[in-house]
Formats: sequence, C-alpha cells, structure tokens
Amino acid sequence: MTEKPTEMLTQESIPEELADRPQWVCWRRAERDGKATKIPVVPGVGSFASSTDPETWSDFETACDYLERGRADGVGFVFTEADPIVGVDLDDCRDPDTGDVDDDAKDIITR
Repeated sequence: MTEKPTEMLTQESIPEELADRPQWVCWRRAERDGKATKIPVVPGVGSFASSTDPETWSDFETACDYLERGRADGVGFVFTEADPIVGVDLDDCRDPDTGDVDDDAKDIITR
C-alpha cells in the first residue's frame, strides 16, 4: 500500500457510532508461524491489549495519537456482544495504488 495508515485514517473516515465508543486498541505487525499477524496493544501504553478486557481499550483519539507517534502500525475497534452494530473484515479489497474498493467488496458494503 502506498499510503501510511494515518493518511487514510481520519475522524471523518470512521462512523461516529464507532469513533464515540471507547473500544479502540492499536496493533503492531508481527510474524507468527511464518505468517503476518496483528498484535493488539494498549494505546498510549504499549502493553498487550485484549479483546475481552475493556481496561485495555481506549478512545479513538488516544489510539490515533499513539499511531501517529509511530508506536503502532494501526488501530482497531473491539466489537462486543452488547454492541448494536457488527463489523465485517474484508481483506485485500482495495487497489493499493488508488485506494478504490473492488466490486465484490462494494456489493457487501451496500447490503
């Protein structure tokens, strides 16, 4: 990908319903068993975060600040059973040069 995560990640690019919830973690790239993976970390702290421990989550602004300081490779939202929303993870659906979303992903997004 030609853009850094911070160039694509803005308050406006995230739905308000997500940005307003303090359910954000950062992540760092790592390799596990020869495959790339994302290790969740606590924004502003850097210790391991957990998808089941809200004490390790943060607000969107703190997560973005930590990312912008170069301490993480990305941010992520933690969905819980109590949330009235769900997320769908679509991998490799953007053109790395233009950022355009492919047609299959667009079909899923518009449902």
